[in-house]
Amino acid sequence: LETEAFDKTASTLLETIADQLAMALDNARLFEQTQQALGASHATQQSLLKFRRAIEQSTDAVFMTDLDGTIVYVNPAFEKVYGFTAAEAVGQTPRIIKSGIIPQERYREFWAALLNRQVVAGEIINKAKDGRLVPVEGSNIPIVDDDNQLVGFVAVHRDITRRKREEEALRHSQTELSEALRIAHLGYWEYDVANDTFTFNDQFYALLRTTAEAEGGYIMPSARYAQKFVHPGDAYLVGEEIGRALASTDPDYRRQIDHRIIYADGSEGFITVRFRVERDAAGHPIKFIGANEDITERKRAEARLQELLNDVQQSERLMRSVIDATPDWIFIKDQQHRYRLVNQGYASALHLQPEDFIGKNDLDLGFPEELVKGNPDKGIRGFWADDRLVMETGEPQMYDNDPATIDGVVHVFNTIKLPLRDADGKIWGVLAFARDITERERLLVEQQRRTVQLQTAAEVSRAAASILEPNALIDMAVELVRERFGLYYVGIFLLDESGEWAQLRAGTGEAGRAMLAAGHRLRVDESSMIGWCIANRQARIALDVGDEAVRFDNPLLPATRSEMAL
Repeated sequence: LETEAFDKTASTLLETIADQLAMALDNARLFEQTQQALGASHATQQSLLKFRRAIEQSTDAVFMTDLDGTIVYVNPAFEKVYGFTAAEAVGQTPRIIKSGIIPQERYREFWAALLNRQVVAGEIINKAKDGRLVPVEGSNIPIVDDDNQLVGFVAVHRDITRRKREEEALRHSQTELSEALRIAHLGYWEYDVANDTFTFNDQFYALLRTTAEAEGGYIMPSARYAQKFVHPGDAYLVGEEIGRALASTDPDYRRQIDHRIIYADGSEGFITVRFRVERDAAGHPIKFIGANEDITERKRAEARLQELLNDVQQSERLMRSVIDATPDWIFIKDQQHRYRLVNQGYASALHLQPEDFIGKNDLDLGFPEELVKGNPDKGIRGFWADDRLVMETGEPQMYDNDPATIDGVVHVFNTIKLPLRDADGKIWGVLAFARDITERERLLVEQQRRTVQLQTAAEVSRAAASILEPNALIDMAVELVRERFGLYYVGIFLLDESGEWAQLRAGTGEAGRAMLAAGHRLRVDESSMIGWCIANRQARIALDVGDEAVRFDNPLLPATRSEMAL
């Protein structure tokens, strides 16, 4: 991976996924051991001893009760999580850890399910001896004897206080990102091809001057959206674009269109729609993902500017005051690419005055030659090629990702170029205005990346709650995390019974299969990041593995650039 691969958000999500997988694996293993150890009347004393040792060494709080709910056993982790010693807890009921904020009805449903021999799993808030509220994730399991008679219950609770704090931090980050999108006038959406429905977010509805409540929710049939919000005069444009997207076989199909809309209040506006198409393994389109930007004000400004330019000689002073009031770049060039007019926003960006441009071309001003003349090998069209296209065709041109270097940093601009004609209709130059969209593009990429990561965390969470077979769970988890986070390799290690070795139990790709076949394992010490992580009970991240002192250099993974152990 690149040096910046593991940012704070990705690290938090991966730690959450690791916690959920560990909990699910522990619960599945404990459920199996509980049933085997307590239900087998002929189990050997040695087996019972191993089972008890496993419970006592567990980092999760474990306690058992009889049929009346009286606590008969607690493990050391119970004492650490809740603060009650074994002597204080045994003989009491679980009411000693009751928080008082969970509705009584939920407890009644809880006990009814247990008495009906059902496993009860989920999150709940308990209270420690010192009064601290302790959010836990756990499983409560009925115990039956050889005759299938209930004899008691066992509960496994994992303290998820840290995870809850991280989830709250992530929600706060999402709120800040949503606010940034609102300020940028962006609305995110998805289109489900099979169901012919859109899914919108709050920013999208705000862009249309309505709310999810007013529209009946976040999901809307495409026909209703088109009828209510797409301008009738532009409906054919939207239909044509959807048709082209569905017919395309391009695996990275992306498009952008501008069209008129009808706001919820009945007024008209303009939006820019950018979208890409996701396809299944057979290449069939399954989902469109996009974002809409309200460009109504820009369109109105363009119209006003064009009107002013039609009479530029008589209204030069007014025109100058208008174009200098915007931070966007506005300029006029003649057929020799020489500047005839430049606004203050453009001049200030290059640390010049507007008059410094007059009579000069882009090369004179120091722009890189490949940006000016183009470089086909790098996919760069070039400023002058764009100017010539406008002047030769007489048609306006829009370029959504136009690069320009400012103070050594490449910025991305949305540029529109229009032909300028004299009184006889002859084209003599080009008018252009460009808006810096670097931050907007960064927000779009960040939103899409976080959405995928949040969806991955949710999918692993659902799987962890429903899959009790450990091998199936970890095989699914490594593939899903590798694919959605765009990782080179993902593996899951589990401690062996000695606690001295971390044994690879699941790994992705050819390297994973080779290591599993070879019985790959790592010693729990400081000779590898995995061993160090387990020994110290801390995550370890190497943004550049070349600088990492504690690391096993795996010959099967030669392209590794950064690594994380959880």
